[in-house]
Amino acid sequence: MPRIYSPFKRIHEIIGFWGQTGAFAFYNPERDLFFTGTVNQSSGWGHSAAVKAMIRIIQAT
Repeated sequence: MPRIYSPFKRIHEIIGFWGQTGAFAFYNPERDLFFTGTVNQSSGWGHSAAVKAMIRIIQAT
């Protein structure tokens, strides 16, 4: 995950992919967290909300 998404807090490793139409699957090996879902948007506007949610969950655990 690029440092620009969270410049002041460390983001742990996230391995995964975005599909062409907004489907995603990511894994955080340090905390053994899996994230899967879809934003149902191919434009990319929903991607930032999903990334922010993943970051918040990882930092909260």
